[in-house]
Amino acid sequence: RGTNGTSNGVFRVLASADVALPLAQWSEIATNSFDANGNFDCTNAIALADAKKFFRLATGGQLAPPLVGPAFTLQPTNFTAIVGQPATFYSAASGTAPLSYQWFFNTNSSLSGGTSSNYTIAAVTTNDAGTYAVRVTNSVGSIVSTQATLTVLVPPSLTTQPTNFTVLAGQNAAFYAAASGSAPLSYQWFFNTNTALAGATGASLTLTNAQVTNAGSYSLRVTNLAGSVTSAFASLTVNGPPTITTQPQNQTVTVSNNATFAVIAAGTAPLSYRWYFNTNTPLANATNASLTITNATTNNAGGYLVIVTNNFGSVTSVVATLTVNAISSNTPNFGLFGFGQATTGGGVIPETDPAYVKVYTPLDLANAIVSANKTAGSVKVIEIMTNLNLGWNEIGTNVQNLGSTPFREPSNLPLLHPGLLSAGFTLCDIKPKSGLTIFSANGSAIRHCNFNIKSCNNIIVRNLKFDENWEWDEATKGNYDRNDYDFITIANGGSVTNVWIDHCTFTKSYDGIVDQKAGTVNVTFSWNKYVGDDGATNTNSWVRQQINALETNKSAYAFYNFLRTHGYGVEDIVQIIQAHDKTHLAGANSLDADNATLAMTFHHQLVLGVWDRCMPRLRAGNVHNYNLYVDDSNVLAARRLRDAIAATLSSGDQNTLNNTYSFNPPINGSISTEGGAVLVEKSVYSDCLWPLRNNQTDVTDPTYTGKIMALDSIYHFDNADSTTIDYRGGSTNAPGSTYFGPLQATVIPFSWNLPGNQLPYAYSMDDPSQLQAILNANAGAGTLTWAKTNW
Repeated sequence: RGTNGTSNGVFRVLASADVALPLAQWSEIATNSFDANGNFDCTNAIALADAKKFFRLATGGQLAPPLVGPAFTLQPTNFTAIVGQPATFYSAASGTAPLSYQWFFNTNSSLSGGTSSNYTIAAVTTNDAGTYAVRVTNSVGSIVSTQATLTVLVPPSLTTQPTNFTVLAGQNAAFYAAASGSAPLSYQWFFNTNTALAGATGASLTLTNAQVTNAGSYSLRVTNLAGSVTSAFASLTVNGPPTITTQPQNQTVTVSNNATFAVIAAGTAPLSYRWYFNTNTPLANATNASLTITNATTNNAGGYLVIVTNNFGSVTSVVATLTVNAISSNTPNFGLFGFGQATTGGGVIPETDPAYVKVYTPLDLANAIVSANKTAGSVKVIEIMTNLNLGWNEIGTNVQNLGSTPFREPSNLPLLHPGLLSAGFTLCDIKPKSGLTIFSANGSAIRHCNFNIKSCNNIIVRNLKFDENWEWDEATKGNYDRNDYDFITIANGGSVTNVWIDHCTFTKSYDGIVDQKAGTVNVTFSWNKYVGDDGATNTNSWVRQQINALETNKSAYAFYNFLRTHGYGVEDIVQIIQAHDKTHLAGANSLDADNATLAMTFHHQLVLGVWDRCMPRLRAGNVHNYNLYVDDSNVLAARRLRDAIAATLSSGDQNTLNNTYSFNPPINGSISTEGGAVLVEKSVYSDCLWPLRNNQTDVTDPTYTGKIMALDSIYHFDNADSTTIDYRGGSTNAPGSTYFGPLQATVIPFSWNLPGNQLPYAYSMDDPSQLQAILNANAGAGTLTWAKTNW
């Protein structure tokens, strides 16, 4: 107790057993303040350890802060989680440190590990649903938070699946299901996978007065806040008379062309069909869902209907009219038909449009394609103004190093042809963001390059000559399997739809002319010309350049040297290899599920000598060929020359020639395999050994057999004894029963792999007897002189 202190000033009570110690070393045992008059009166409990010590008063400084109890600055809040998801409750508190935390579940159950300001459950279960609170404690006291509720949602699951149901037409049908999961549950029934049924929002579905149109698959989707689940399909079978879902449509054709009517009916199987002409005349053998009138005349014009019958009744279609027009003598129609009919390319735009680009150099072409590949609509039309040599060494570093250049070298570089060794070879990736037309008004050539069309839609390539992509094959002994050099590849690196390749000329390439990978949909080839080594009579033709180079060092090339030392002269070899080998492959890999979408039309094609795969070799999918003119006379002569020289060899040398090396033109025409469908109409195959084939893998396994049929086509063959075979007609369901075969597996009756078993487009055809003159005058690059807008 004392006076004379500072008014309201702070003092401290210090203690020390050694009075001589400096003030800084004395222990503080209490603090207090003087009153307003400077007096003090302080009573403090003395700890036993402070007995027998000296005490003194020190003035100045501040009082220690008062102790503060805990208080919440953030309360935990309610939380909702789906089973398996994490959940976290958050809190925050103030007060004198240290603060300790303890979380509780449902009021009084302390949670192990719940000793921080936040509490996390890594994967909630239904057992975690409830209330959560946290108690915060310090030296002053404790406080408990408000309770936060964890709601755990359970996704729906089907406890009872709907089951199949069969009724008679007019009866009611009902499907039932049961589901568990967090409420509320909502229900939606679907018909045939993706059609939501209006008002069908309960756990059961009742169909009153069911009809055959109600037959199909039904499923239920159950949804809550945690997700959804879809039931198994339940089938409804409605036994009753048939109904027609798609009526036959009117048709207009030109005399000698075919017309097809088709109907799609629903109802209890089996369904039978009977077609009638002009109401009451039943047509012989017209008992399918489709009716084809081949080689139509004006006598076939009239009305056609079909009656569909099953065990429960029948239904009659509308009358569809066939109009048959006389043959016109006008110029051929060079418009777009077939599976690629929706292709528009870049459209018809004026040359002054910024999106119309004229190309004179490889750099011009590279810049145009880069722009088209990057920005939709920036380039719509590319006009090739002159011949372009596009080998890797020819395009130069400006193109090679161009940002996003479309050109790249192949993994396998040229090996033998002096022209390709000098020029190099490129792949040009064409993947525009929108429709693109690439054409030449004058039939310019593209050389030493493979146009690789990928990951795009709506491409037109017209009036170009593709040239000089071939070299001799020592690496795979004449099988041409090393270099994947096509003139054009479609869908090698991304699906492609809607392509039109028209009025192009193709010479001789190492691999395919145009190969289509799985993912190629809706392509039309029209008015193209296939010529092989078109300069074979020229001593400097592309093939002769190669042979001349091999001649300089024959012994270095085992395959070539075998031929040259076993009776084959230079002129013999040039003649035998003049034609192209592999023409069109549709479907890169055998039994690839994506091959089923392949769809292409080949019409008005002039084929002057190919060894194999003429329009095309198909693996699944659909191909329509009409008005093809295939002239293999030069290939047949080459094969006979090859065989004549081979006949002079010993049996051992013949075995080497036949089994070690590939040097024998197979002369195959159109090939369908692996369930594909190829229809050939009004076409000509001349001197082709096997115009139609249906298997090239294992004739005993129908998995590898395709469907192929010829209608009203011409087969001509020049026998070795100077007699000829001339036949006009089609194929049958018996292998080899006509000149069209097909060869060589058991025939699968033809049908399209298409909805309604019919083509999705109309078309007209020329009489096959006129094709040679028509195509010689009009097929290929540079044959037509007309306005650019026509291209």
